[in-house]
Amino acid sequence: MASLIDKTNRSELQNAIVRALYWMADAYGDRNPMMQFVKLWSCIECFFAITDEKITEANAKGIAAILVFGGYRVIAVDKYADTKRRVKQLYKLRSTALHRGRFGHIDGTDIDELSGWVAWIIITMVSLSVRGYTTLKQINE
Repeated sequence: MASLIDKTNRSELQNAIVRALYWMADAYGDRNPMMQFVKLWSCIECFFAITDEKITEANAKGIAAILVFGGYRVIAVDKYADTKRRVKQLYKLRSTALHRGRFGHIDGTDIDELSGWVAWIIITMVSLSVRGYTTLKQINE
């Protein structure tokens, strides 16, 4: 993972990993919980929001699939649907903050859950990159 930062000829997936690392570091440097949460979502969107359509569904499918089937079994297979539902709930909190200017509605457990997912997603993306994946389309498929 560390070698990606200085690499000059990065693949699309590797560029997404570097962007996600940037947003994760920025999230951890921020003391405002709402901004931490929004920045953690930016990490995720580096990988799954590859079109302008159905972003919530793309994030939900992508996160659940990576956590269940990405090789580390972070989430049990029977929890796939529950995970997708939870992702959508968390994304709604993010959208409420960004599109309605609301604050104070995100608690520490939301941030902790999302943060854990972000870490596993980045680790899994690095693993997929090492295994030869180069594009976000390949990840989506």
